[in-house]
Amino acid sequence: MEIMDFLVNGTLGGLRLGMLKAEVLLQYPNMTFNVMDEDCEISNSELFEATFINDVLLLLQIDTNPVIRYRATTNTGDPFELDRKTSLQRYLKFLNRNKLKWKINSHLSFSEQIAVQTEPGTTALFSYDGGFFLESIALSGY
Repeated sequence: MEIMDFLVNGTLGGLRLGMLKAEVLLQYPNMTFNVMDEDCEISNSELFEATFINDVLLLLQIDTNPVIRYRATTNTGDPFELDRKTSLQRYLKFLNRNKLKWKINSHLSFSEQIAVQTEPGTTALFSYDGGFFLESIALSGY
């Protein structure tokens, strides 16, 4: 799944925050949901997680998964694979090479986790396991 637009513009698979559930279902008619409460539903997709509150898309998230290949096509056209083995250092080099602005989000970083946020607000979370490795990438509207 191509995610460069997610890192640069905050769109994932044609979806963007603020879309209505009906609009999302036009693009993904087979999407199913887990109802968390009367106002909140979370998609049950293996490609990404979409959270709706009052039928408005407020969270897009991908978790690194050994089965699904996430890639971001670089400025030179080379694909950059993202998976559980993507280190923090390798990810930051990728962002710098592609002139993507980023910062460490100290509000989301803890002793064994580091959050790196790109300009549209997309946050990559790295967890410590003998080094910092990619766990998930998310964009939140709350």
